[in-house]
Amino acid sequence: MASRILRARLLSLPLEIRLEIYRYLLEPERAISDELSRPLERQNLTPLCIRTLSPARYENRKWRQAYKRRSKYYGHSKRSNVPYLTTYYVIPARFTYASILRVNRQIYSEAIPILYSSYTMDFERHVEAVQPFLSDLFLSTSSIRYVAITKRASPFEKESHRADWKTACHALAKLPQLQELTLNVIASKPRLSSHDIFSPMDRIEMVQMFALDSFQWTRDLSNIEKLKKLHVYAHIEKCPVPKTDALWEWVRFSENIEGSFREVLNSILIESQGNGGTTGREEKRG
Repeated sequence: MASRILRARLLSLPLEIRLEIYRYLLEPERAISDELSRPLERQNLTPLCIRTLSPARYENRKWRQAYKRRSKYYGHSKRSNVPYLTTYYVIPARFTYASILRVNRQIYSEAIPILYSSYTMDFERHVEAVQPFLSDLFLSTSSIRYVAITKRASPFEKESHRADWKTACHALAKLPQLQELTLNVIASKPRLSSHDIFSPMDRIEMVQMFALDSFQWTRDLSNIEKLKKLHVYAHIEKCPVPKTDALWEWVRFSENIEGSFREVLNSILIESQGNGGTTGREEKRG
């Protein structure tokens, strides 16, 4: 009875006041984040983290019941080549009261654009969750302005990871109001001796690299149009001493992710489209 009275009083207020109430309840103050979300904090963008449920959690009846209406898809285990059926979950931002969206359809339709336009949808390495998450939002995808994704190191990828990346880029390309993309790229850094000498890729090599089969993922990215800002960061991870040409190539590429690669990708996604976008102030990550 009390909730019915509260709902009636809220809807009796002018729309302008209701929108201010929604902003107070939904706009971010501080969100739960992880190491790969730190570049977003430097850009003053609060991440809404979307992750894939682990097999153990998905098999738990309580979790399955909670997420039964969400799209299902196949995840990929680090220890096994056998895919497993799963779904995604969202790490809620602190001090955000999203429960107001469940009151009724009118409040949901009025408030949902504020929620999704205020946060960066951060998928980290869980790019397999991009398409299911966006398909479940349906019309609400028109509110999404900011997205962050992470590219795995190509020499350590499986074929399924490459397929997930292609599907994710295709889904992002359909977002009508996407303005900013934050791209974290896993950079490989081996422990080399003084006898192991190599030179980072220069700009000319970067341009040539885009045509290689091993860098098909860069061409998938080029399908995302109408961006206004692009942020590119290298996330350094240790790797074995390269024993294959593919790994040496990635190590050389890793040395210039925040240099030549950022410039070339910016020229493709931003400058070539003539929309006047910029990469903004971007700091190098160590």
